[in-house]
Amino acid sequence: MPSLPPSLTSTLQSYLEGQRVAGHQKIPWNDVLPSDRSGPPPPPPAPAVPTPAPPLEKDPKPAVLPPAPSAKPMVSPSAPRIAWVLAERHPECPPPDGDAAPSLLVICDEEEFRGEPGTLLKEMLYAIGFVPVGEPADFSTGLPEDASRILVMGNTPLQSASEAGVDLQLIRGFWQDFPQGRGLATYAPSDVTDSPSGKKTVWNDLQSLLEDLSLEIPEWTRKRLKRK
Repeated sequence: MPSLPPSLTSTLQSYLEGQRVAGHQKIPWNDVLPSDRSGPPPPPPAPAVPTPAPPLEKDPKPAVLPPAPSAKPMVSPSAPRIAWVLAERHPECPPPDGDAAPSLLVICDEEEFRGEPGTLLKEMLYAIGFVPVGEPADFSTGLPEDASRILVMGNTPLQSASEAGVDLQLIRGFWQDFPQGRGLATYAPSDVTDSPSGKKTVWNDLQSLLEDLSLEIPEWTRKRLKRK
């Protein structure tokens, strides 16, 4: 242990001597020194006793959950209704060689017979010399069996009328055998109302239909094509 400086040692000796002369045997303390406390020390606080858990039930009752709200039925878009109409040869387009006038069974979505698509559909048929007869009939009521050719317009009607199950993109423009006879599938009028290239594609399919029936393009259509 290092020795104290002489000045500090002298100061401490003077302080202790003064305390001895004054009758003090101990150094002053702010509180009673542990050795001067009278009586036994207070006992330590008792540890907290934990509250025992409630006993477990032998057969606990299952928790009752509140009833779930009733599920609302999902609103699914209604499936398009497939319809058909029979188109006959225009009176000003006589059949070749005095044969019976051919007829055309047109199958498409019911909406295709209305509004702008319906107008375009009539123009398409008129361009090849056919005119729709009567109002469109529901597909589920059955199809006529005596039509000369079948024209299916749109993929959904194709899947309803054909047994092949092939998408329109793959079979468009190709002839196939429907249960009601020989037919051709092409795009629906609403698919090409704003598409010049789409109208040209449908027009090519309609010309193929005429060629298969050995029919000529009507005179009014040829004049119109010449003006273009």
